[in-house]
Amino acid sequence: MPLARDALTLARQIGDPALIASGLLAVGTTVVETDPEQARAYLRESLELSTAIGYQGAFDLVWAAGIAFLLNDRTATLELGRRAIRALQPGGDRLLMGFVLYTIAGALAATQPEAAAMIQGASEAYVAESPTIARLFSLIVTEALGEERARELRARGADMDWDQAVAYTLTQTTQALNELQSGTQP
Repeated sequence: MPLARDALTLARQIGDPALIASGLLAVGTTVVETDPEQARAYLRESLELSTAIGYQGAFDLVWAAGIAFLLNDRTATLELGRRAIRALQPGGDRLLMGFVLYTIAGALAATQPEAAAMIQGASEAYVAESPTIARLFSLIVTEALGEERARELRARGADMDWDQAVAYTLTQTTQALNELQSGTQP
């Protein structure tokens, strides 16, 4: 936490809005578990600042989606995750993309376990080691679908090529966001 706060202080001193937005996310990440409301405020300020300057870097979007997920804000997680995917696509950063896919799978796990399982499978195919939190998502999905069905869907996701995995995730994310906005659940 001290390093994140120092980075934010320095960014504010030099007046670089993009660095300030990143610094806010860094501090938000350090307090998300101990002070969720403060983390939410940092996330909001970062997003407002990024919008005002008309720039959001892919890394910041990934970070923001992760914070939203940890704050249990499903809509923000899906929206920021979708934006992160679009920002990451041209550069092909599979490690960050894999993290975003895991985050989206986590946001979908409780209400759309089949889609979550396929996205998890795709993520596992492209990321060397799944994040610890992905194991929790796997348990939720396995509980909802049963071990055999979850394994089958993860294997289908792992068999997708990269472009298919990204397109599938974007489609499922957009569908979930539309359902959330209309007030319906799958």
